[in-house]
Amino acid sequence: MILLATYISHHYAEEGVLAFSLNAGIIRSGLVRTSAPIMRLVARLLFAPTPMGAINQLYAGTSEQLKKADSGKYFIPWAREGKVAQALLEQDLADKLWKFLDEDTAGKYS
Repeated sequence: MILLATYISHHYAEEGVLAFSLNAGIIRSGLVRTSAPIMRLVARLLFAPTPMGAINQLYAGTSEQLKKADSGKYFIPWAREGKVAQALLEQDLADKLWKFLDEDTAGKYS
């Protein structure tokens, strides 16, 4: 997802389209309801409440602080900018991924 945000931020930010990569964190959800009791206990004690999983999405979608120059950034819980491996910010690699996905999905979803 970071590469896709890199691509979109490079090609569409001037048109007002901003893209961000978001990590919601470890959220308490229904996914562990069928897990072993110890896993459910760990989730209840250590995982963040479900509504906290929306913090990054809400921040990226509504913050007036984020501008065109911020497009392509990676946010970790809770609306904090995260560090990204330099390779994931390379435009050539992002372009290659976009081209591959475009060709792979051509005509499949319309």
